[in-house]
Amino acid sequence: DVDYEATIDTKLLVPKNRYSQEKEATLSSTSFHNFLPENQDWLRLYAAFCILCDLFENQIAASSRKI
Repeated sequence: DVDYEATIDTKLLVPKNRYSQEKEATLSSTSFHNFLPENQDWLRLYAAFCILCDLFENQIAASSRKI
């Protein structure tokens, strides 16, 4: 059996660490501030989707194992 949760956690370590290192520079960059208003329509929907995925992650993972 594959421990999918452990695999995903391990795979996410690199981008999470990179984000921590680059967060301040990215959030204060001109390109980021230009990107936000140009893409706000889909970004709001995607942010809501991400929040819902985080909220229901355990339920989705559990239900997918039953299939």
